[in-house]
This record gives sequence, structure tokens and C-alpha cells, in this order.
Amino acid sequence: MSYEDNWAEKSLWESEERFRDLYENAPLAYFSVGVDGSIHMVNRRAVELLGYDREALIGHPILDLYADTPAGREKARQLQERIRAGEEIGDTELEMRRVDGSTVWVNVSGRLIRDARGRVLEWRAMMVDITERKRAEEALRESEEKFHKIFDYSNDAIFLIDPERDKILDVNPQACRLLGYSRAELLSLPVSAIHPHEMPQFLRFSRLVLGAGHGWTDELTCMTRTRRSLPAEISASSVNIKGQRCLIAMVRDITERKRAEEALNRAREELEHRVRERTAELSQANTQLRQQIAERKRAEAALRQYTKRLEILREIDRAILAARSSEAIAEAALRHIQQLVPCHRASVSVFDFQAKQGIIIATHVRGATRMGAGVRLPMDVFGITDELRRGKARIVDDVHTEPQPPVIGLLQVEGLRCFVNVPLIAQGELIGTLNLGSDRPRAFSPEHIAVAEEIADILAIGIKQAHLFQEVRRRQEEWEVTFEALADGIFVFDRESTIKRANPALAAMFDTTPEQVEGQKVSHLLYGTEESPADCIFREAIASRRAIHRETNRLTIPGTFSLSASPIVDEAGRPTGGVGTIRDMTTEKRLRDELARSAQLAAIGRMTAQIAHEIKNPLTSLNLYVRYLQSMEKIPGEAAEVVSRIVNTVDELKSTVDEIVNVARPVTLSREPTSINELLRQVVDLLTEQSRRRNVTIETALAGDVPVGDVDPRQLKKVFLNLLLNALEASSAGDTIHVATSYRAHCLIQDIVEELARRGGVFSTVPQYRPGERANIVHVSIRDHGHGMDLATLERMFDPFFTTKPNGMGLGLVNASMIVNQHGGWIHAQSEPGVGTEILVCLKL
Repeated sequence: MSYEDNWAEKSLWESEERFRDLYENAPLAYFSVGVDGSIHMVNRRAVELLGYDREALIGHPILDLYADTPAGREKARQLQERIRAGEEIGDTELEMRRVDGSTVWVNVSGRLIRDARGRVLEWRAMMVDITERKRAEEALRESEEKFHKIFDYSNDAIFLIDPERDKILDVNPQACRLLGYSRAELLSLPVSAIHPHEMPQFLRFSRLVLGAGHGWTDELTCMTRTRRSLPAEISASSVNIKGQRCLIAMVRDITERKRAEEALNRAREELEHRVRERTAELSQANTQLRQQIAERKRAEAALRQYTKRLEILREIDRAILAARSSEAIAEAALRHIQQLVPCHRASVSVFDFQAKQGIIIATHVRGATRMGAGVRLPMDVFGITDELRRGKARIVDDVHTEPQPPVIGLLQVEGLRCFVNVPLIAQGELIGTLNLGSDRPRAFSPEHIAVAEEIADILAIGIKQAHLFQEVRRRQEEWEVTFEALADGIFVFDRESTIKRANPALAAMFDTTPEQVEGQKVSHLLYGTEESPADCIFREAIASRRAIHRETNRLTIPGTFSLSASPIVDEAGRPTGGVGTIRDMTTEKRLRDELARSAQLAAIGRMTAQIAHEIKNPLTSLNLYVRYLQSMEKIPGEAAEVVSRIVNTVDELKSTVDEIVNVARPVTLSREPTSINELLRQVVDLLTEQSRRRNVTIETALAGDVPVGDVDPRQLKKVFLNLLLNALEASSAGDTIHVATSYRAHCLIQDIVEELARRGGVFSTVPQYRPGERANIVHVSIRDHGHGMDLATLERMFDPFFTTKPNGMGLGLVNASMIVNQHGGWIHAQSEPGVGTEILVCLKL
């Protein structure tokens, strides 16, 4: 080999080593997958991503690595078909399953490797872990949902706008009410239609907000549908919507405030005009000049005071808007009130008339105090009067000379001399008071009272809204708890019958989780079909816009269920979806049927006893006459044979009547400590010879923890003997009969009954128990592999005189049921043609 060949071979080897190193240690997961879907090769990152050993992955079908979800295995199967068809695969998001059962989201891309004739040899794929991105997207969705709830129910008008493109992107209901448009009409309008004469100012404000992140102005107006221009206070913040910088603006009508400002401006103009007139007369008299100057100074001082008052009120208004609780609202107002009213002490009280208590929710005082926020006092301490209820402030200029409510007496230790209680009135009702006190008598002027009343009006509205917000939040939490705790299955669906919300009870019915139920079609979950059946009440409820109830047993899960569907409509009355409920009626329906059958059996028993009694008396006389004939010596041979047959027939008939009477007569028990397991062993021993002749094996599996019980052993032995004889007669040569016992201590009887009801089959009688009753229960199971029974036969097997045996009377199981029932237990039977029958005797010990 030449030097050049050695050098080329070495270079090739080094190149392959570098490639292997890059492939193996690449930060991305690499897979090589054959046309048959098996994995040929993976790198270290792929092993780390899925948690499998490399040896377990090589040769493994890649489809088995995808999660059993629509975005997992099903989507991957479609991807595999495209690969087999020779189609190149770009970026695709799939959900894969790790070795520990958890799922991971990946972005898959790859290319096809072909041979010289263009046939696909394998698919080389690169996978990027995007799980965190998917979680972030889900968190974003939940955040947006919370935002929309606040957005829709805000008492302020809210606009989402794109100022650069002059577009309104979204509005809340309050915005529609403010401007008089419907939502659809507002979304079709440009922003310039709302600010037709102020777009340059609006755009400057928008750029300011986009630059600073937030902003506020009261210098713009909004045009309503009736062409009325509303002065507005706008508080805006910048948001990023799909890469586009937009504004979310909260708008408030400040018409009344503007009117007050205009009145102030007119007063200022009036004052200046008057000053100019007076100034013209300066030359007439220096005295008049000094008076005019003094008057002007007083007016300017009042104007400055009024301007300061407006600014402080505006700050209070902003602080209240930013607060979320009654306490925060009260504290926001009290922080500023001492700038307007010279008070020694200020507090806000709210009243709970139902609890007959008043609560001091916020207190501001220059000195120390023994009372603070959150103090609760009896209602009579506050001295509520009819004047306060009617909205009139209570003013006490001097506590030493005028009567005052008891609460003021508690505060006199701080040197309180005068006070004012300004009522907080919301929707015509007294909800609390704004309380101002001073250490000087007659400290509050009418102007101070007017300022306090204005602040009280703002406080009342804010506190009432806070209470409403807290009540809505509390009721929402109660609804969530109720929704999660209800035993009936509940779900919310949209117009396309897609389930948007499901409670745990519904998920438990279908053996899944609420998260897996949500997103499914109603028809798929309930009926296992893509299309709803013709009698689907959920589709019918939306179409008819009324609630519908129906009972069915045609769901994907066994049993009888009560279904109900109620439509959800929007403000226009159009259905947007509905609420569905599912109640499992299986146990209730079966117990109703069993109760009706028990009542029928009792009536048949009483009638049978009466008939047997009527037959037994003449039968006794007949028996005496026939035996008298039999005792006579001179009877011909043929007649003697006939008399003997009559005697045998009368004895058989008497035995039958006695059996009928015994069934109808209540069972009298002679209880004594008895081992159920030992009773069963004795019965099995009695039947050993008979089972041997039939070539049938009886196997026992008797639980060792079954305790001795206080029962009637003779009566129970009859029950077990009857049941085992039935099993022998139903078995064929070579079959095996299984006899087993089990024990459950201190268990809920209701749980056992419902468990048996869910299995199907029938009860011998309706189990009787008190709600919440517990007992020690022994189960005796006798199971054969005979010909079994169909449902119609099974439902009648405990009826008197019903039998499938040629010579049977149909009283054996009735008598067994009565004995077990007298012990406080019941019998449950299950059977299937061609499979066999299981009889379960349940006894309370």
C-alpha cells in the first residue's frame, strides 16, 4: 500500500472518529429509524432524554416510545406513514413517553437516507426537548383566562388598542355601556372614531405610555354613539400582543369633575373681572384699594385651598382605585384626609347589622391610642341614629356639653373634645361611618364637613365594591368546592359538544382524570362514537334551549344512568354550550326492583299458606278414612293394593303441604356459637359419596380468619346442603364445585351491597341496613361450572314454585332465602349460560 493510501485511510478514520464524537456528544437527541419503524442508532442525549438504556432502545419500535395521546402515538403513526411514503419531514411537535412513565414534548425534524435507486433505507431524526416551552404556553393560557375574567367584570371601561394601526382590538362590557355601542360595533371602529378631534394628542399620549410602560391623562375625551363627547380619565399600560406593542387603557367618565373644574374656571374669571373693575377705581380711594387687595388675597387663598382640595381628592380617588380590600381603601383615604380637615383622630367604621357589630377597619391618629384597625364593638356603642341612616352627618362641637355615643366616651382618654360622624351610604343603605375627632371644641367648619362628606361618598362606593368583589370571589370558591365535591358527574361543554370542564366524580365514573376528560367530545366519552346518537340530549338541549332529563343504559360504561342537560346562553339568548350531569342509578334501580319482588313474594307466601291450610284439613280426614280401610281384614287383594297406593299418595301430598306451610311460616332460630367453616365441612362430607358417583369434585378454600358466630347450625346446614345439591345437579361429570369463605370485619354494609349490585346478578331479598351501619360479614361462595342460567331465569330463581327441574317444587331456594334473611343476611346469585353459577351467602356475625 502506498503512502498516499495510508494517509487517506488514516484521514478517513480520523474523520469518522470526529463524526462519532460529534454525534455521540451532541446537545440534541439523534435517532436513526428503519423503514419498519425500529431504532437503528441513538446518541447519548437521546438516551438521557427518554431514560432508557441504549441496548433497550436499539431495535425497539419507535412508535412504542410515544405517549398514548393524540399528540403522541397517533400523530407519530401518521408521521411514520409519511416516512414510508418517502415524504421529507420538517419540524413536528410530538409527545413521547419516558421509561418512568412521564411524558416529554419534543420537536422532531429529519431527513430520509436513500440507496442508489432512491429507495428509503432509514430516517435520521433530530429531537429537541420543548417540554418547558409547552408548560410555559399552558401557564400563559391560564394567565390569559384570569385576565379575561378581570377584564370582563371590571367596573371601569377597558380598551385594548393598537394605536399605530388605529385599531380597537378588544373591549369589556363596561366600555360598551360607556359609549353606547355593542362589542361588535366597537371592534369594527377605528380608534380615531372614539377620538375624532384629538388623534394627535392621543398618539402623543400613546407614545408616552409605550416609552414609559404606563401613563395617565385626563385631557382627552371619548365620542359616544350619540355623538356626545365625554371627558375621560385614562390610565394606560403597554402590553405586547403577538409581537405588536399595544395599549390596555382603563377609561372613566369624569364629566362631573370637569363640570366642577369649569365652574371653578368661571369663578376665577369672574373674580379676575371683578378685580380689574376694582383696580380701575384705585385712583378714587386708597381705602377702597386696600379693601380690594385684601379681598383679592382672600379669594386667591380660597382658590389655592380649593385647588389643593381637588388635587388631594384626586389622589384619594386614585389610591382607592388601586386598593383591593375595604381596609386598604380606608387606609388610602385616611392617609390624605388630615391635609384637608384639621383632625386629631380619623377612623373608618363599617357595620355588620346582622351580627350587630361595628368594625373599625382603619385608624390614623397623631398620638398613641388603645384602639386600632380590626377592633369589633357592639352596635349600640356607635349610637346609630335615624339622621345617620338618612345620610346626615352627626356633629358634636363639645363632648363636655353635648350627649355623645358610648364609643366617644372610650376615646376621651386621648383628650377628644369634638367629633363628626359622616355616614357612608351605598345604594341607599348605611354601611359605616367616617369618624373625625379633634382635641379642640368646635374645630370643624361647614367647609370641613363638606369635604368629609365628599370623601365619605368616595369611600362608600369603594368599600361597597370591595365587599361585592370579595363576595363574588367567595361564591366562586364555594362553586369550585361544590363542583369538585359533588358525587354526580358534572361537565361543561361548548356548542361543538367539546367538554371544557369536568369534575372528579365524572372522571372516576369513566376511570380517568378530569384533565383527560377535558377536550373530549361528549359523544366519544359517553357513547364511544365520533357522532352523537339521534336521541342525544346534550345536542337537543342546545337546539331547543331548554333543560332535558333522560334515563339510559347505553353508555360506554355498564349500568343505568340518569342524564340531564341544561343550555348556557349569552346576553342575546344564543346558546353557547351547556352543563351536563350524570347520576349512576344502577344500584337504586336494582334495589327498587328487588323491593317490589320481595313484596310480591310475601303476598304469594301468605296466599300459599292459606291454600295449604284449606287443603290440610280435608287431607287429614281422608288419611284417617284410608288408614281405617287399610286396617280392615276382609278386603280383596286388588282393593288392598289400591288402598295402599292411596295411603302412599296421601302421605306424599301431606309432605308437600307441610313443606309449603313451612315455607310460609316464619323461621324460628335456635342460635348457638357455631363455626361456619365447620358447618361447610360437615355438608361437604355428607355429599362425598353422591359427588363421587357423579364424578364431580368439591374443592374448599375456607378462610382461616372466619370467627365463630351466633347462628342456628341446623337451619344453616339446610341452606348449604340445598345450595350444594343444586350445584351437583347442574354439574357434569369431570366438573369441579368451588366452596370458599371470606371475612370482612367492621365494614360498611352499604359498600358491600353496592359492590354486589355493580357486579350484576340478583339478590334473594332487598338487603336491610341502616345508613352508616357497620358489621362483621362472612361470605360463603358456592360456584359451579354447569350449564348456567339466562337473565330471565336468574331473575325468577327465588320466586316460590319456580323451578327448572322436572320433579322440583321451586321451594328450596325460597326456604334458604328465608333462613338467611332471618339471620340478618342475604343471598346474591350470578350466572351466565355455558359458564356456570355462583351463589354468595352473606351473613352478619
